[in-house]
Order: sequence, then C-alpha cells, then structure tokens
Amino acid sequence: MDFTGTLLNEYNSLPAYWWLWLIVVALVVWLIDGRRVTPRPLLAAYILFILMETIIGRKTGVGRVELVPFWSYSHPELSIEILLNYVLFIPLGVLLYLCFGEKLGLRVFIAGFLLSALIELIQLTFKIGVFEFDDMIGNTIGCLIGAVVGKLIRKKKKKTTPEAV
Repeated sequence: MDFTGTLLNEYNSLPAYWWLWLIVVALVVWLIDGRRVTPRPLLAAYILFILMETIIGRKTGVGRVELVPFWSYSHPELSIEILLNYVLFIPLGVLLYLCFGEKLGLRVFIAGFLLSALIELIQLTFKIGVFEFDDMIGNTIGCLIGAVVGKLIRKKKKKTTPEAV
C-alpha cells in the first residue's frame, strides 16, 4: 500500500470527528492562554479538517445534484445533516475573524461561500457527494455565525487582558 493509501486507511480508522476535537482543544487553550498567539495555524488546520470531512476518504459514486434551494429543509430525516452544515463552518468563521479581525468584514461571507462552493464542485466532479445549494447556504451562514462569535471572543479578551489580541 502506498503512503496515501496508508494515510487514508489510518484516517478512516480514527474515531469520528477526532480532528474537530483536536482543533477545539487547541482553540480553547489559545483562548484561555493570556499570551499573544496567532490563530493562523489553527485556521489552516481547520480548513484541512473541513476538506477531510467533506472530500478526502469519501466513497465515490453518488454524484447527485440538487439545485432547488432549501429542498432538504422539507425532509425531517435530514435535519441533523442540515445542522451539521452550520456547525462545521462556525469554527471557520471564528478563526477567520480572529486571524483577520475588523478588516475582514464581508470577506468572511465570501470566504465561507467560496470554500463551500469549492467543496461542492469537487464533490460533483469526483462524484463523492450531493452537489446542493443547501450545503452552501448552511456552511456560509455557519461561517457568519462564527465570525460573530469571534468578534465576541475578541471583545471579551480585550476586556480581560488589554495586551492580548
């Protein structure tokens, strides 16, 4: 087995969402720690996590397209999946805001949408998922929610430690 195959095999044998827990723990440590630390490595790691969860290691062959916005909202059995689309991109929004702050503005929306659109296009191209606008909508809204949370975190950190970010 080649290196990539071994890596994917090891990844698939790990407990679900282990990357998420690693990043959440690192983010919590960064938030608790009073020293000045850049969240950019966390941002890169989280983007890698998103790609691993949505693209890498998925089985091929689905390749379905759903172009009707909010179609999945009428299917109660998909409610967990819809919620996870929001949740998956909340840390991305937090990290984008913490990395780039006030100067980011509308760019959080654009970054969340573009990453989500890229994922959907890759899934469509390689037939590893369903290309749907609902995922892009949920991911983008999740990213925006995360940016608001990032702003609150930054505001709280400035009040508690003036020398922090």
